Amino acid sequence: MEPAHPLHEAWAEVGSHPRPVAKSLHSGEGFNLVAFAFGEGMELKDHAAKWPSRLTVLRGAVVYSEARRTVNLSALETVDIPAGVVHWVLALEKSLCLLSQAKPKPDPTAHGEPA
Repeated sequence: MEPAHPLHEAWAEVGSHPRPVAKSLHSGEGFNLVAFAFGEGMELKDHAAKWPSRLTVLRGAVVYSEARRTVNLSALETVDIPAGVVHWVLALEKSLCLLSQAKPKPDPTAHGEPA
């Protein structure tokens, strides 16, 4: 029997957790991809992303907020999240989201290596 996909795992586990469930789908050079499952009313409190990010709601509905804007998102809607901007996410219902983050490629000259 194949192991459950992380999206299915997050969706199944969220009911037994007091906070959102996060599952890494990819972490590597160039980008990160993380699944977040929320129970109704769960909140991902104030935090800031290190890299530019995009939050996509796959299922459910959430509110994305930062100091200067609030965006209501339903299934298949997205919001771009600038790097370094403090924000939070509130689930209006049980929800499943994908967070994609663009990571800069390492600078080979940063370690004194020739370009």
